[in-house]
Amino acid sequence: MKFCNFLLRVDGVREASLDDFQQVIKVGLRTYKPDRQKYLYSIEMDIIEGRYFWMACDYDDAVRFRDYVINKETGEKEPNPRSKEQIEPRQQFFACYDCNTHFLYLNDLTRRSFLQQYLSETLQKDFQINNIYAPSTQIVITEAIRVLHTV
Repeated sequence: MKFCNFLLRVDGVREASLDDFQQVIKVGLRTYKPDRQKYLYSIEMDIIEGRYFWMACDYDDAVRFRDYVINKETGEKEPNPRSKEQIEPRQQFFACYDCNTHFLYLNDLTRRSFLQQYLSETLQKDFQINNIYAPSTQIVITEAIRVLHTV
């Protein structure tokens, strides 16, 4: 799995800390739909090895709904067994913040604004995700992923 790395600043004056993420885990919502956005997120968070903040999100469009589904075996239309209130999350997003190096790793750049808004609203602080300007910011997190897979 490939991640891109960023800097995560709080209130424009400091790097995010382990204390910030412990508070996010303590008070953060596990189901979240940002204002004026169509996606609903189911969120799991943890601190790994006292160093890594890990966030895994399943999400999908909370607005789109069809009153029918197509049976893939028969090709026939059938009534949708889910209600409009039920959402099948078919997409995933992962974020990992290394509290020692202060690098944020995201597997999907399009979820950057979601994470920034979620952290800001959760702690009532201004979280900003900033680019790192280097020859190549695309990396593969090996150590962190190995650690996370053993949990």
